[in-house]
Amino acid sequence: MLQIAEGDFVIVAYNVPGISAKKKGTTVRKYLGKILDVRPTTCEVKYLRPYKGRKEVFSFPDKDDIDTVRKESIIRTLHKTVEFRGKFDFLMDVFKKSLT
Repeated sequence: MLQIAEGDFVIVAYNVPGISAKKKGTTVRKYLGKILDVRPTTCEVKYLRPYKGRKEVFSFPDKDDIDTVRKESIIRTLHKTVEFRGKFDFLMDVFKKSLT
């Protein structure tokens, strides 16, 4: 299991039911977030959004997007980032398949 601490940036996976009639089963969607609180089996995560469609720069939305997720849903922690004027640059495509 991953070592998770408050303030860490993480990738969280959600299993989403098939979006169209052609797709059966579930699809995995991945989101980038920052850990606000760590509990024994869950974490509170505040999600970020891509900044102007870029794959390596993210920012928090105007309206907070916070969820409590099970620790098993966290698939990766990310290294420290460069922060500048409310934007977080991870210097790489955080969702690249070879990284998860």
